[in-house]
Amino acid sequence: MRPTFMRPTWPFRLMFVLVLVVALTVACGQLAFGATSPTPATDTSTSFATPMTDAQLRASDPTGYREVMSTRASLENALLTKIHKTLDARGLAYGRKLTPTEQVAVEAALATIYSPYGYLRFGLVPGTGDWSYNGYRGTLYFTYGIYNAAVDAYKWYTVSWPAISGNNRPAYQNVSNVGPIPEFTWDFGFIGTTWQGYVSNGATEFYPGEWRLSPWTGAPYGRCYFETHGGSGTSHYFKPTHGCIRLTPSNISALKTYYAGKMANKKDRSSAHLTVNY
Repeated sequence: MRPTFMRPTWPFRLMFVLVLVVALTVACGQLAFGATSPTPATDTSTSFATPMTDAQLRASDPTGYREVMSTRASLENALLTKIHKTLDARGLAYGRKLTPTEQVAVEAALATIYSPYGYLRFGLVPGTGDWSYNGYRGTLYFTYGIYNAAVDAYKWYTVSWPAISGNNRPAYQNVSNVGPIPEFTWDFGFIGTTWQGYVSNGATEFYPGEWRLSPWTGAPYGRCYFETHGGSGTSHYFKPTHGCIRLTPSNISALKTYYAGKMANKKDRSSAHLTVNY
């Protein structure tokens, strides 16, 4: 004789489903936002600042402004000299209007000096919650200027991403392989005097790529081999480093886009800088 079971009534089944949903929600919340992990469940970290005028940037960051505008002025002078030599070689009389072809060529050349110029900053401040680690929250900032011909000036924009460096504690910046990158003005994307730019790297420790920072050796406190890079997988996604600055893979890709399109001075060591201040 087969045993018989009472079929659960619909209120009982509904209650069971609700209890199961609540239990799963709590469990997922503990996995995503546990106290031992510095990483939130989703990567929605990019933030944009209100654009600043030349005067505002000069007041808030005089060193960065001076460096990037000095580079722009040098490039402008060099390019104008080249244009003048080209026009002189064509025997153009003073005051004669350029032909349409000549005008297009000159405007295209001049456009290069009005390209966006940028630089980077990294800092650590006390903080808790998402994207913080060891009581500090790191942020990498990229500031770039867009030229406005109507007023012959730039408007400056800043985009920022959460970042982690070493054990994230500024007091340990002198401890090799433990503390964060030391306070210094680093050449971004260089090894020595050689520009290298962004380098793709498929290893999980660095994925999807990296920029090296100069000085590569002989840096403050005798430290060396610093980079800005990514990291993937459970062991490297936004995890502490030996001192390098680490972003999430998606934010490395975002920075790569800004670096390619908003940093015309990327190959110029006098202004392609990453400044670290704590």
